Amino acid sequence: MIAADTNLLVRVLVGDDPQQSAAARKWMSTHEHRGIFVDQIVLVELVWVLRARYAQSRDEIVRVLDLLLSTGGIVVPEEQLVRDALQAFRTGRGDFADHLICQRAKAHGASPLATFDRSLHGLRGFAKVR
Repeated sequence: MIAADTNLLVRVLVGDDPQQSAAARKWMSTHEHRGIFVDQIVLVELVWVLRARYAQSRDEIVRVLDLLLSTGGIVVPEEQLVRDALQAFRTGRGDFADHLICQRAKAHGASPLATFDRSLHGLRGFAKVR
C-alpha cells in the first residue's frame, strides 16, 4: 500500500493544473492495485480546500467524499466511522471535521463532544458548553 496526500487528491478531483492533474491521475491508476491509503486528516484537509479555495458546496463535497469512499483501491482507516461522519455532515450543521471528531470520540468511549460551537448545539453527540 502507498499513501496519497491532499494535494494529489485535489489535482485529481479539481483538475485545475493540467500537468499536475495528468500526473496525479496517472499515479493513481498506477498504484490503485496496491491500495492507496487516504488518512482521515487528508479527508479533513480535502474538505477544507474544496470549500475554502474552490467554493464547493456541501452537496458537492459530499459527492466527492462518497466517490472517494466507493472507489476501489482507496483505503480509508476506520471507514465506517468516516461514513457515519459523512452522513451527519450531509444532513446536519457543522463542518465535516466536527462530525469526524465527534465520531472518533464516540468510538473511543468519549461522548458527547463538548463544544462552544453554536452551530452544533442541539445535534446528537454534541454538548453545549456555556
